[in-house]
Amino acid sequence: MATETHNLSATLDFISPLDLYKTQKPYRIFSQDLTAHGRPRSNIELENHQGIFIQDIRGREDQFSLDEHGFQPISHTINFNAFDDPARISGEFLDQVEELILNKIPGVKGSYLYDWKIRQERRPKTGPFLASPATTVHTDIDGESIVARVRRHMGGAAEQLLKGRVRMVNFWCPLEHTVHDWPLVVCDGRTVPEPNIFSVDQISDAMTVGVTYVSYSPDLKWYYVSNQTKNEGWLIKSWDTSDKFGAKLCPHGSVATGYQKDEASYHPRESIEVTNSMPETEIPSIKFLSKPTICKTMSEKEEVHQVDEERPKDQSPPGPEPEVEPVVTPKTWGVVTILSLGYGLSFIPVPVMAAVGANVAAEFNDPVSANWYIAAWITSITIGFTIWQVLSPIDLSGRRWFLIMGQALTFVGHLIVGRASNATMVIAGMSVGGFGAALCQMAAFALPELLPNKWRHIGVVIADLAVYFVIIVIPVTARYGINGGDWRVNFYIGAALQGLSFLGLYFFYYPPAHPLGLPLGVALKELDYIGMVLFIGGSLPILLGIVYTAIYPSNDLHVVVNLVVGFVVLILFALWERYGFSKHPLTPTEVFVRRKGRDFTAPCIALAVINMFYYSSSIIWPTMISVCYTNGGQPWREAAALSTAQGLAITVGALGLTFFGSMIRYWQWQQTISVTIMVIFGSLLALATPDNMGMMMGFMIISMLGYGWAIYLCIAFTQMGVPQQQLGISGGLSGCVRFAGGAIAQAVYLSVFTNEVAKKTPEFVAAAAEQAGVAAEDLPALLQVFALPSFAEDYPAAVVAAVGRAQQEAVVSGVRLIAFTSLGFGIVGIIACLCCVDVDAKMNNKIEVYLENDIYAERNKHH
Repeated sequence: MATETHNLSATLDFISPLDLYKTQKPYRIFSQDLTAHGRPRSNIELENHQGIFIQDIRGREDQFSLDEHGFQPISHTINFNAFDDPARISGEFLDQVEELILNKIPGVKGSYLYDWKIRQERRPKTGPFLASPATTVHTDIDGESIVARVRRHMGGAAEQLLKGRVRMVNFWCPLEHTVHDWPLVVCDGRTVPEPNIFSVDQISDAMTVGVTYVSYSPDLKWYYVSNQTKNEGWLIKSWDTSDKFGAKLCPHGSVATGYQKDEASYHPRESIEVTNSMPETEIPSIKFLSKPTICKTMSEKEEVHQVDEERPKDQSPPGPEPEVEPVVTPKTWGVVTILSLGYGLSFIPVPVMAAVGANVAAEFNDPVSANWYIAAWITSITIGFTIWQVLSPIDLSGRRWFLIMGQALTFVGHLIVGRASNATMVIAGMSVGGFGAALCQMAAFALPELLPNKWRHIGVVIADLAVYFVIIVIPVTARYGINGGDWRVNFYIGAALQGLSFLGLYFFYYPPAHPLGLPLGVALKELDYIGMVLFIGGSLPILLGIVYTAIYPSNDLHVVVNLVVGFVVLILFALWERYGFSKHPLTPTEVFVRRKGRDFTAPCIALAVINMFYYSSSIIWPTMISVCYTNGGQPWREAAALSTAQGLAITVGALGLTFFGSMIRYWQWQQTISVTIMVIFGSLLALATPDNMGMMMGFMIISMLGYGWAIYLCIAFTQMGVPQQQLGISGGLSGCVRFAGGAIAQAVYLSVFTNEVAKKTPEFVAAAAEQAGVAAEDLPALLQVFALPSFAEDYPAAVVAAVGRAQQEAVVSGVRLIAFTSLGFGIVGIIACLCCVDVDAKMNNKIEVYLENDIYAERNKHH
């Protein structure tokens, strides 16, 4: 017979995540004499959230465990009724609790019972040890205080104990009667995002102790057991010093169930909660030494916790964690150099094919294949970013093997393109290289985390140092290869240097393990396989459909089918990520909704738009060089010299951020102003004519100066918008958005450009030819042959010149439409920048990660 369950929709109070807590620790004072503390009673604001789903696990109690979920429903045989006698509670009752705990929890070598409290739904007029059920989500200690308690109570054994694992676990149970209303509800600790955890000081006249509050997240999963009896209860993990298990803590509280009470027979909830520390290092069993909690008159929503002498009574609540002096060792700088090299080299295929892709396609007698070269690379890197991102939360060896594998894949991709004998091999090599580049470009966050946070923007620039060389020099060497050498040499040299980067990372790059530290079996089991399949199944057809828009009409089945199927599957992916049961989703909701999207979502949108502007400039400027400022790219040296202006401008912008960013501060305004400059002057490229090269170069350079400043700062924003342990997720998502935005922008720009040029060319050519003396009846014949090489021989020079000028004007019209289109994207980007949260408070001296094979490895929180 099935067990009857009663799921709840209830109300709980959560701490509000105020910006104030970046500089001032949350606190609450329990004192009648506030003048002694010289501040308001509390700086805590609570949020009341209704309609929270709480699942009844009656009948499924054995499916939950203390280590994995942070709580464990239990049954017990404790025989004790004298709950009105504190002395007997501290003696007989705690003896039985200690025995229960040691039997129920494996691995425990001893216990220290130091606190108990009784809570009653309707507090009576007598009984000093009573408190009301707590509606605020909390745990009874924080990470700092559990260490302090061990040191205080364990004396000389404390340091030895703290080298091992210590858990603070609460035992909770009803006293006499079945609990119908105000049951204890518990949260699966694995669903609590780290940014939602707040250490809070509880201050009395003589003592202070830290407890933990939690801010609201829709991803929190709540449970309770309906109608618990006196022989049932909970083990609740308040804090765990180890990170090797599923849940580090279990936030909990009490809720009204709406139970219909018969006042004559109803028994209000009465429960007792015992707090104890449990080390996994052998110690003598120590039983309750501190005084029980004495709860005086307070409002029913105020929480009462044992307070201990962990700081002197006159000490104020601490501010931010004190910073140690950051030290970047020579070995770290060596690894930084290797990471930057690998990152930049992975980008080689893009400027090569942007410069000479059409020539390479012509060499293989397959001109249409030119549309696929860069598109294949962008598609692969976009999908690669997301796949590697889902693996990053369970990265068992830090980022080491991800980056090493990236060097290997990119090495292979370079060789495939270099050895290509047909267009298909080029596309295959670009695809392999793009997939590997997604891993190599993890350096954009793997490198900055080795440097102080205040250098985060500089670290992102350093990661791109080799990219500057690539975008400035490679277009020149590529054009030289087509015109007098061998374009394949770019890929051979790239492969050789990528191999050196592989060896450097293999021998010297040893980051710590990822903070989740999951065992391999658990990690593989908990991967978001469904999310990966749905994302690839949705994004790949969309990206293919976008590429097809440059080859087929927009109503062709190649375009329509791919886009429709892709968007349908992508919607399914979004639904799965939001409502599925994956423990490590590809796109965790809390990352996007943190501070109403201002921490991560807004910078991500800005990042996509900034990259879209790079692609608009990368189409407009080379096109103008080829069509208007040189004779189809000849002489090639002049074309190559003009093409370097874009890369140099980006480099100068990045260097400006590096040298002046920290002096200016006001990071959000730096971001907004640099993006605005990029958008304004990029849009002014719409003023292009075949003759105003100086003005066009000026606008392009100023726009790219803004781009160089904005792109790297925006990447830093996305990194700082998530906690350190979610940096892999941030890098994957932001990289995916960045390159997906680029793919969409490139397709849109090429589509509007191609359509505009196709529309204007016959119109402008016919008008120009007629004005040059061609009769109206001869215009149809001219329009059939003006693009052929023989045209210059069959028509007078004046007509040829006029038609050539008309073709330039048609191309300029297409360029103008690209600039106008980019303005629409740019406005969205400026709005996104205005929504970003300033990161000045996070620009501190802290180094998040030290190399494990270096002298400061002990500073790592995780190893």
